[in-house]
Amino acid sequence: EGASPALSVPPSDGPLSRARVDGRDAAGGDRAALEGIGWKIAADARPALAEEERGRTLFWAGWDGEIRGAIAIDAPDRQGASEIGLKLNRAGLLTCLAGADSDTALDAQAARLGLDTWMSEAALADGMAKRRANGKRTALVARAAVDPPPGADAADLSIAVDCAEEGAPDWAAVIALGPDVRVVEAALGSARRAARARRIGGTAAFLYHVAALPCAAAGLISPMAAVGLGAICALGLIHTALRAGGNPAGVA
Repeated sequence: EGASPALSVPPSDGPLSRARVDGRDAAGGDRAALEGIGWKIAADARPALAEEERGRTLFWAGWDGEIRGAIAIDAPDRQGASEIGLKLNRAGLLTCLAGADSDTALDAQAARLGLDTWMSEAALADGMAKRRANGKRTALVARAAVDPPPGADAADLSIAVDCAEEGAPDWAAVIALGPDVRVVEAALGSARRAARARRIGGTAAFLYHVAALPCAAAGLISPMAAVGLGAICALGLIHTALRAGGNPAGVA
């Protein structure tokens, strides 16, 4: 048997992995990362670009400064992804796909799912922060993981899907137990109801403390009427909170 090739693997640098194999500089990862270090696609590897244009995720690899081939990875769309995209669009919401794939692949994937636009994961936090600065509300939907995804801190609402019951991530305000992203529509509805309950609660508290109590103290209304108004406000708050807390199946 021949001797094993000499292999030296330094720490991975984000979307790019490099190694020395028998004295040759080998690398693999994202095409943009490889091109960023000056590597060029070899002529016999260029047909793989057509697969990227179809929206497939490609892992590119090569050695000695040339990208010599790619492995196509078919990641299936999440259950209900195209359906929820259309529903959110009809509701007047801007939908955006974020990922680590190439721009070409992200563009094709967003078009296939019926989403409005796309951006890289690296630009997601800044993009969401700019929308919030312009007075827009933002929601982030990501697979449940211990570490927060890019943009989680910049979102008004973070939704984690495909979450195990015993491992809910701390960064998510809404937890979806199943992988079906159509539950996002119900999660947004729950968030809206909760926000409405807070507004109603604030208004009721204002009316009771700023209007009813001073009027009762001044003798304009009877103390019993003020107490009755307070009881009505409390019952209304309880009813609104119960409606807001009625989570659909799969949403916590």
